Parts: sequence; structure tokens; C-alpha cells
Amino acid sequence: MASHVDAAIDRLISRLQKEQETDGSWRFCFETGTMTDAYTIILLRSLGIAENELIRRLAERIARRQGVDGGWKLFPDETPGNLSATVEAYFALLYSGYRRKTDESMLAAKRFILSRGGLSNVSLVTRIMLSLAGQLPWMKHFLPLEIMLLPPVSPVDFFDFSSYARVHIAPILVVHQQKFAVKPKNAPDLSDLAGKSSAAEKHVPAWQILYDLIRRGAGHVPLLPEALSTLGLRTAERFMLERVEPDGTLYSYFSATFLMIFALLALGYPLHHPAIYRAIGGIKGLACQAAGLPHIQEATSTVWDTALLSYALQTAGVPPSAPMIAKANAYLLSRQQRRYSDWAVRNPGGAGRMGVFRREYLASRCR
Repeated sequence: MASHVDAAIDRLISRLQKEQETDGSWRFCFETGTMTDAYTIILLRSLGIAENELIRRLAERIARRQGVDGGWKLFPDETPGNLSATVEAYFALLYSGYRRKTDESMLAAKRFILSRGGLSNVSLVTRIMLSLAGQLPWMKHFLPLEIMLLPPVSPVDFFDFSSYARVHIAPILVVHQQKFAVKPKNAPDLSDLAGKSSAAEKHVPAWQILYDLIRRGAGHVPLLPEALSTLGLRTAERFMLERVEPDGTLYSYFSATFLMIFALLALGYPLHHPAIYRAIGGIKGLACQAAGLPHIQEATSTVWDTALLSYALQTAGVPPSAPMIAKANAYLLSRQQRRYSDWAVRNPGGAGRMGVFRREYLASRCR
């Protein structure tokens, strides 16, 4: 038995050696569900961007993942299907132009959606997407834009959220404040999927308490409401743009970049603006091949994969001095972040460039 195990390990090591990139990394497709594929179709169609072949193939991947009950799942063993994932897939397939409401598969999806309460019961993220697409009215309550203006010393402030949450919340604050939506004439109409109001919509008081708390805190700022709103929008705008990666994405996340594009449009940016143009290019750059079809990754997993495989290979007996490990470690070191960033707000004494650089960074977060 041991010899069979050793032989299998040797085969895997040999395979990984062949799959390692010249820069020392391993690059695999970070495959998830259909949300990113669906949102890419919705984004491109909403903005009138001609990427028909990409849209056709993304639609094919989405269609292949429909379950026998008419729904789509967030993960393979989810039982039953997922309402939000099904609404997203259904909307994207209609928007793609490669499926019609009268197709049997689409009728099955519609039955699934209505059996689970319709659009009123979708998740918060899906609801925001549908509001951006003009399919649902904007919810009355969300975090107020003024949270962007509260300094880190406040009882509640923007940096109480994780970095992942911040880069998603900032663009949502903008589009919610502006009640922004893009609905071309050729957009599908989902009004027949409205359904009944969900229990979740009745739990507004929790949002209302936080909303009022932040509003009262911001009320102590000596500015008129209109000026506060303008300052909040510009603060959110600066927050997003300062965190755009070289490839045009916001923090390398598909979902944050998707939201940022709509937020910039809501702020008056033209579609051909370089920030939007590069963001769309960054989203397309997240495409990988999964079972012969394109898939838009939420983020790339190259650093994770390289670190985990380097560790696994050494655990399997590959010495640290082996070229394969040395190249992997060199790649990881090249990706290390050394400059001060948002983490310094909550960890001002951490290791890094001290003195004036830290003071200037922290001061900029409090402006």
C-alpha cells in the first residue's frame, strides 16, 4: 500500500512541476458559481458593450448549470436550488439574448423563482444588482453616506468594516444615495417575478437604528445636509479610485469592480472614461477556462495556490532547496505588500515604514 501511495505522490509532484509557470507561480481557474458570469452579462448588456461572443459562451456555461428543478445552486450539494442564484442566472440569460421566456428551461426557472417568493425574497446583493438594472426600486434604508465622513475615533466609522466589506460598501453608498439605475430599452422585464414582500423587508428597524445613529453623529459636522452629501460622495469616490489595481479592478475583486463601475457612472463619469474602460478590461481579464467555457473569477487565486502548493510539496518531501520550491518562494516574496495601507488605521503601531509616512497616511484617512 505504501508503495502505491508513494507512486501517486511522485506522479502529482511531477505533474505540478510541469504546471508551474516560469515566474514560479501556479495559476489555476478559481471556479465558483454563476454569479460573476451572470453579472458580467448584465453589465455588458446594460452598458451596450459589444462582446457578443463572450456573452454567448458565458450564457452557455450558465445554462449548463441549471438543475432539474429549474433552479441554480450556489454550491453543488446545495439542496434545493438557490433563489438569488436562479434570479441572477435567469435575468442574465434573458439579457444575453440567447434565451427566451418561452423556452422550457426558462419557464422551469420562472416556476422555481415564484415558488420561493419571487424577487422580494432575494438576497441583499442580488437586490442591489436588480435595483441597478432598474428591475426593483431602491430600498429605503441602507447605511447613510455620512459614514464615510466619520473619523476613526468615532464609536462607529467606516473602518469598523473589513477591507473586503469596505470596497463593496463604498460604491453601494454612492449608487444608493443617487438611486442610480441603468435600464436600456431592450432590457428584460422581470415584473412578472415580483412575488410577495419578504419577512426580511419587515426587519427595517435594525437598519433604521444604525442609520439614525450615524446620521446623528454626522449631524455634529458643521455643514449643511447638501454639503455633507457632496462631501460624502467625493470621499467615497476618492476611496474607490485610490484602491484601483494596475489592471483596473477595485482590490482585484470582480464584485467590487462591478459596483464601482456603476458608482462612477452615478457620479457623472462618461462610459468612455479611462477608469471605467480599464475596470471593464480588468473584469474581462479575470476570465479563465473552465470545462472548455469561459468563467469570470471573483478574484485570482494565484498567491493562495502557490503558497499552499509550496507547503504541500515540502510536506511531501520536496526539499526547500529544490528549484521548484525556490521559484515558488521567490514569486511569493515578489507579491509581498510593504507599504502602509488601510490596516494602519486600526494597527498604527505595526511594523512598517514609521514616522512621517505613517502620520501622513493616518491623517489622510481622517480628512
